[in-house]
Amino acid sequence: MDEEKKNLCDICKKEIATVFYTIIVNNKKMQLNLCEKCAAKKGLVLSLQDTLTLPENTQSAVIELKCPSCGLTFEEFKNTLRLGCAECYNVFDREITAIAQRVHKATQHIGKFVKSSHDRIKIEHDINALKRKLEECLKNERYEEAAKIRDELRQLKKQYGIR
Repeated sequence: MDEEKKNLCDICKKEIATVFYTIIVNNKKMQLNLCEKCAAKKGLVLSLQDTLTLPENTQSAVIELKCPSCGLTFEEFKNTLRLGCAECYNVFDREITAIAQRVHKATQHIGKFVKSSHDRIKIEHDINALKRKLEECLKNERYEEAAKIRDELRQLKKQYGIR
């Protein structure tokens, strides 16, 4: 019960705190534990790219995201690149999305699909047949036909993501 009270938002006292704002003013440390809604109302931005404007007499300030279920902080996640529990996905959603966007230039995987072994064998066979035709055309100096086969081969490789 006491542990549950510790995790409640200092402002609304209803929601679980996931934003931990620590500020040092005149050598005194103050901490504010907030739920995401109250943090947003107070203008505390959760984005990694944004910065806070601090009062003149402030020495430092830290906003720390922390999972209420497992206690994992965002700093720990950044160091290990491993989440502690399923709730971490909700708590760190914005940060994970921002990282995925920056690293992969997307937030959804739209990669290649796995082919069955039969399809893969057929594609490899078609590519090898085209390579043999190309070699034959070059050997017999049929350059226009060779260019068409070359283009067909490139298109087939591109279509199936083969280098």
